[in-house]
Amino acid sequence: MSDPTPHEPRPSALDDPAPRAAEPAASPSRLGGWDAVKLVYVLYLVGFAVPLCALAGVVIAYAKRDEAPPAEASHMAFQIRSFWVGLAAIVLGSVLTLVLVGWLVMAAWAVWAVARFVTGLLKALDAKPVSDPEGYGFAA
Repeated sequence: MSDPTPHEPRPSALDDPAPRAAEPAASPSRLGGWDAVKLVYVLYLVGFAVPLCALAGVVIAYAKRDEAPPAEASHMAFQIRSFWVGLAAIVLGSVLTLVLVGWLVMAAWAVWAVARFVTGLLKALDAKPVSDPEGYGFAA
């Protein structure tokens, strides 16, 4: 059976000649402060299975660190340092796998990274700053 009323095309925004009010300015990012810090730690931990997540995490840390208060900025500095040291360890470990020592380097890096990310996340959940954001230790 056919519909007795003809279908009319829906008007699109391009068909509307009436001027529209200006769109409101973009609101500030909803992801900020402690939420951004926690998200980066989670992305780093997921990065063990999906490495691009770690890359997304460091991008967020770089993007948010300038607008973050000191406590959150300490976490972001810690996260950024962890990323670059981790990348260096992975590259070094990959090269050293040719002489079979690389697996030990990458295993040591994995333990170091998990310890840093978990302790950092725990401090972030308590809204406490990292004690030594520029350090290389295991704990945040």
